Amino acid sequence: MTTSGRKALIVMLLLVGVPMIAGLLTFRWSNRGHTSNYGTIVEPSQLPAEPLADIGGSSFEFAALRGRWVLVMEGPGTCNELCRKRLFLMRQIRTALGKDMGRVERVWMVSDGTMPDSTLIAEHAGTRVVRAAGSRALALLNANGGEPASFYLVDPQGNVMLRYPNDPDARRVLKDLEHLLRLSRVG
Repeated sequence: MTTSGRKALIVMLLLVGVPMIAGLLTFRWSNRGHTSNYGTIVEPSQLPAEPLADIGGSSFEFAALRGRWVLVMEGPGTCNELCRKRLFLMRQIRTALGKDMGRVERVWMVSDGTMPDSTLIAEHAGTRVVRAAGSRALALLNANGGEPASFYLVDPQGNVMLRYPNDPDARRVLKDLEHLLRLSRVG
């Protein structure tokens, strides 16, 4: 090979190799610690298969919701303004899913013995209101530490996956759900 042939080969390798290596290095180090989800990932843990009672006295088990994504909120029956906002957000987020809204359920785990206001329950028809004071499911949610959560996302297999901040951004929660529903073949 002649000197000019070697120079041409080296130039060609540099033109092809340098951008590839630079791209690989940029991809490898620029995405460290970055996630696309808004909710905080929690150590996946299965919701206990314990029977609870809904506010009407009927039996309720989270196992009945298997195969669906579930937004779970916990709080006292005396629902303050923040509680009302969370219920509203869960309803609106589910509605905003359009044709996929049937894949998502909503559960309010009442953490004390107080009966929620009947007009509030009627406002959020479709939300399952469950008495959960002293339950293992409530203890599991509270064990996920950190700042108080507005609600949790449970996957179709019954695992608690994500916790959302106390005052969540509904658009970002919706984006998380849309992404998961698009990728999921279950639920």
